[in-house]
Amino acid sequence: MARSISWQHWIGRSQQRRFPVKKITNTKPRFVEVNLDDKSQELKIVSVYTTKISRDEELTAWWESLDSPWRNYFTDRFGLSESDSVNLDWFYRFVSIDSLDISGNPQIRTLNPLSELRDLKVIDISNTGITDLGPISNVTFFGEPRYFQYPN
Repeated sequence: MARSISWQHWIGRSQQRRFPVKKITNTKPRFVEVNLDDKSQELKIVSVYTTKISRDEELTAWWESLDSPWRNYFTDRFGLSESDSVNLDWFYRFVSIDSLDISGNPQIRTLNPLSELRDLKVIDISNTGITDLGPISNVTFFGEPRYFQYPN
């Protein structure tokens, strides 16, 4: 059974601004994309979707966004050669790792790619080019115990 919802929006304490009543009769799940404003530390809604991007598309976009040092890390870790085809099956294998040792790799300078590694519990980033732990500052998927080795 579809449910109708009407809404109003108020601005300020005494000034009321009414928007046209919108009836929502679609009960599809909605997905909200939010960004963190680093300066104000506020979450801002940037998009609302009625369909979620598929995990396949998500991983393909993730792989395409990786720089060479990160791509090399994953292909080397799994023993792939340049002639091997890196496809969706490999993407799923790459993101299913539970430990990451990128120590001694100064070409790796960011932890942004860790966003898709949902099973990750242990990382070693000693002697890398990483200077900012910001990309993993709000990560909740690390298990116990949590091990970090920060660059010297």
